[in-house]
Amino acid sequence: MAEEEGHLYSDAPYRGDGLDQAFKKALLNQPEHDIHSIYSSMNGENHWAKEYGVAYLRSKQKFIEKVKIEHPADCYGDLGAATATTLIALAAEHLHKDKNWCIALQTLASVGLS
Repeated sequence: MAEEEGHLYSDAPYRGDGLDQAFKKALLNQPEHDIHSIYSSMNGENHWAKEYGVAYLRSKQKFIEKVKIEHPADCYGDLGAATATTLIALAAEHLHKDKNWCIALQTLASVGLS
């Protein structure tokens, strides 16, 4: 969807533009104030928190005021390769338990995929 020019291994300044552009593309036709949950691979490192913060603030109008952030690393530690399937399972569980949870944005931050 998008690429961060200032990634961890780059000499370019890190500005969070990659995730910001991914958010904008994913939310292009999404109504305002509609997203209530974000499922994220944030693991406590400040780099990923900054990246999320930049992207969220630039697309804030798409989210409800008290958006819920689900990041399983706060309970289990960094899940590595199991993160994507864990986030999908959490979203599916929440959808099953509460039928009103119909809109969610899953974000995964990855480094060095290009």
